[in-house]
Amino acid sequence: MGDTVRVLYLGDDPAVADLLRQQLEDGDERFVVETASDPEEVASSIDADPPDGVVPASERARREGCGAGTTAEPSETGETGDDELLRQTERLARVGGWEVDVETGEQRWTRGTYAIHGLDPDEPFEPTLEAGVEFYHPDDRERIERATARCIESGEPYEEELRLITADGRHRWVRTSGEPVYEGGEIHAIRGAIQDITDRKERERELHRYEAMLEYSPDLIVVLDEDGTVDYQSPPSPLFDWEPRSLVGETPFEQIHPEDRSRVIDHFERVIAAPEEIDKIELRAEDVNGEWHWVESRAQNFIGREPVDGILAVMRDISERKEYEQELERQTAELEAQYRYLFEEAPIMMVLTRTVDGEPIVDDCNQRFADRLGYRKNEVLDRKLASFYTNESARKLLEDGYSRALSGKLVSADRELLTTEGERVETLLRAVPRRMADGELDGTLAMYVDISRRKAIEREKTRLEEVNRVLSHDLRNPLNVAQGRVRLAIDDDDADPEHLAVVVDALERMERLIEDLLELARTDDAIETERLSLATLAREAWRNVETGESGFRIETDTSVEAERTRVTQLFENLFRNAIEHGDEAVTVTVGELDDGFYIEDTGPGIPEADRERVFEAGYSTNPDGTGLGLGIVKRVCDAHGWTVRVTAGTDGGARFEIRDVGPA
Repeated sequence: MGDTVRVLYLGDDPAVADLLRQQLEDGDERFVVETASDPEEVASSIDADPPDGVVPASERARREGCGAGTTAEPSETGETGDDELLRQTERLARVGGWEVDVETGEQRWTRGTYAIHGLDPDEPFEPTLEAGVEFYHPDDRERIERATARCIESGEPYEEELRLITADGRHRWVRTSGEPVYEGGEIHAIRGAIQDITDRKERERELHRYEAMLEYSPDLIVVLDEDGTVDYQSPPSPLFDWEPRSLVGETPFEQIHPEDRSRVIDHFERVIAAPEEIDKIELRAEDVNGEWHWVESRAQNFIGREPVDGILAVMRDISERKEYEQELERQTAELEAQYRYLFEEAPIMMVLTRTVDGEPIVDDCNQRFADRLGYRKNEVLDRKLASFYTNESARKLLEDGYSRALSGKLVSADRELLTTEGERVETLLRAVPRRMADGELDGTLAMYVDISRRKAIEREKTRLEEVNRVLSHDLRNPLNVAQGRVRLAIDDDDADPEHLAVVVDALERMERLIEDLLELARTDDAIETERLSLATLAREAWRNVETGESGFRIETDTSVEAERTRVTQLFENLFRNAIEHGDEAVTVTVGELDDGFYIEDTGPGIPEADRERVFEAGYSTNPDGTGLGLGIVKRVCDAHGWTVRVTAGTDGGARFEIRDVGPA
């Protein structure tokens, strides 16, 4: 059965048909009463389009016009004598009939009336006027009592919608009506009908609720046809700060801001083309005063689909939000401009990174960073940050530094950058995590302070301090020895020639100290490099050193870009260090590394606790040594941009690894 309930009355009494319509159609809009009296018409009507229910005519109904559902004489239990179709109609319509004798107060109910009151007509119950009134809600009893009293006394018919409490305690709404029945000019009975209208009342309540929600909703609801004409527009909400134009019967495009119209037309076409999709747009609409307001519209195509059968658009005022967004955009633009100014004009190098596969990629940098390293800015962007570091600094960056910054910790460390010419730029790094708009960490802000000049001054100071120490202590000792022996030789005509030999040794030691001091003093000067064979340099240096019984091996054929004199001095000092500290003849090997070379001996080696100190000027375990040789090695490496470290050799001796050499 559909929403409409068709009831066919089989009779020709218009009074009965009208009463049936009154009770069914007026009580519930779903019911439609049709009449047919001719047998052939009835048969063809039922065959062509079967009704949902049939009400046959009865002699009593035709004779007395009893209300709907009372088509035959009620029995003592209230059940009529009509057939099952009548009872089915009563059940479908939730309607019942009743009649009360004015003199006796006795009342007769149909089965439908019993059902509405939650009673079984086959169970003992004596319906009376007073008993019937008791079923009504206490607040409504006075109304039904007054209505029945007026009907009995003056013949005034009534029709009321009241609340009723059934025998099993359910609260229902009913529509009850009554009218006098005359006999001999006197009112001898009241006959009426009762219908359960609870569903209708619930629908009305929901409708009123929806109407109130619609009235007070912050949304404006509009339904348009496929041509864009407004078929429906909800009333303006009191929650609106402005009054929208009424556009029913019009197309709204002229009331849309000119700058938004083309977007709105595109939006409308998308909605037409995709009925299953909800499309959203923000636009400016004109109010009754000609002022523009921002609204957000969400629309979906329901054309051909009841009950909307059109394009449903729900619009909400977003003027306040747009003002906030515009103000936020303005402030953001100001902050971005300030940030860009500070970023570019900062007296330090600055780099923004993003994370790709766990590595920092340059997302942005200031011009100072690009200029200092000798690049154009576009040559820096989107490259790995480590590509601008020396090998050692890149290793530290990838092993620990970047992950610490991403974890939210402030990173402060020394880092060495490389210019396009291979010059090392010593910097002090400060790195902090970079947060995106959603709060997620995705990179860092790295700030580099160029401390190359400061570091150079510190090294110069250290060298001067070393020279001062050597002059004040190391040179004074052999000088004192020489002076003492010379005095002895002068005072003693038979002086032992050994005195003069000691003087010669002291003077030779002084000469070595002076040479080493001069070397220390000039190691940081600019160097001029050329492509040199490591094997050739090592052999030349080996020939320059007193090697005694020690052996020498070359296990490399690589070349390096270096200054010949400095690297020769590096080899000489390392060879001399190996021979002088060996208890017996040692074997010295020069070999190749992935990024440099090494010098390894078979001597006693260097204790791990002393490996960091060996490069300090003046440190020596040989009483005849100057303590400057390995310091010179460190200076030569620094001048070339190399790194040097000492570790254990293959056979337990000392191994000096020179790295970050790079290809020749």
